[in-house]
Amino acid sequence: MSHSTAPPLTALADLHFRGEILEDEDISAIAALRDGRLVIAADEGASIQVLHRVEDHWQVCSTLELADTVAGEADLEAIAVDDRTVWITGSHSARRKKIDPERTRKKNLKRLRTVEPEPLRDRFFSVEIDKSGELGTEVKSFSLAELLRKDPILDRFIEVPSKENGIDIEGLAHDGKYLWFGLRGPVLRGNWVPVVRVRSKSAAKPEENYTLRYVSLASAKSPLDSLVPPLLTRLKMSTTTSIVLSSPVTSSI
Repeated sequence: MSHSTAPPLTALADLHFRGEILEDEDISAIAALRDGRLVIAADEGASIQVLHRVEDHWQVCSTLELADTVAGEADLEAIAVDDRTVWITGSHSARRKKIDPERTRKKNLKRLRTVEPEPLRDRFFSVEIDKSGELGTEVKSFSLAELLRKDPILDRFIEVPSKENGIDIEGLAHDGKYLWFGLRGPVLRGNWVPVVRVRSKSAAKPEENYTLRYVSLASAKSPLDSLVPPLLTRLKMSTTTSIVLSSPVTSSI
């Protein structure tokens, strides 16, 4: 099996920012509004920021807190934009505590046994854009947690830390009707990874009306190539094949 090699990344230009960029070393998501402004988020904290271009730099023009971070971080990983709404998703992941060289063996073993659920990570959010193109201040909060618990394949990965092939949402797209959540993990046998499709109008109860698709990470051509949904091609996902696996708890949308 041959594998293609991705071309090296080339820096096109330096970017300059003005204003306070929150968690500026942990920016994990970015999307462009129709008027050219940028929406960014970091995987630390739970805020989004809007930036607009001013000559040779990007200026912070607004900051919106999505949730209270007292309970932990939201681990925001992706942003999608349609004509009226900005969608932001957390990773919905669990994590295991790291070994601390400064601690005793006994304490480190205890840390290894600890898998921390972080409820704030199990959220995705929406913010409306008004007619003037400005972000609103009302934040709506949703979750895929119940969907993951009910799915006969994904449920067993919920308590697995994301760094150990557990649930880890890292991508998000919107096609005007559906939200597509791209997962970095779990990677199933044969290099198949899940993509969750949810009707955006059903965001409040996504578990009642969703489709689970699988895309192949394999670079070689497959007999299943003809089943790649056109949307996945348009979204330029780094995948080559896709199939739909039916589930007794899913509804076709």
